[in-house]
Amino acid sequence: MLELKNWLDKLMEYKIPKKVIALNFNLYECASNYWLIELIGSNVFDEYDEDWACNEVYNTREKKYGTFKFKNNKNWEDTLNIVIDVLEQYLAEGKYEDKLKSFDAVGVGFVDGDIHLVHKK
Repeated sequence: MLELKNWLDKLMEYKIPKKVIALNFNLYECASNYWLIELIGSNVFDEYDEDWACNEVYNTREKKYGTFKFKNNKNWEDTLNIVIDVLEQYLAEGKYEDKLKSFDAVGVGFVDGDIHLVHKK
């Protein structure tokens, strides 16, 4: 998904406050095979307590490229796996991979579901 990688490039150009130590990509199911992703930053991280992502001190919702909406006919599990794969590829070879890796953790998941860590220091 080249569009998702391009969106990640645009997001990583934003200045993320120093108090943010972990990032999470929240995934939402919209209507009729549309999905939405937003980025939040947390000032805490606990690998064993997924509520760390609830301590949101930063988000991209109000930014110009703050959310990414895409169409996908897959079910929620397959869609999540696609997003995980893209994030893992980005962490391996993305334009701002070092910036993402500088955080204690990077997760992804549905806003009301489990968080899958794609990076942990």
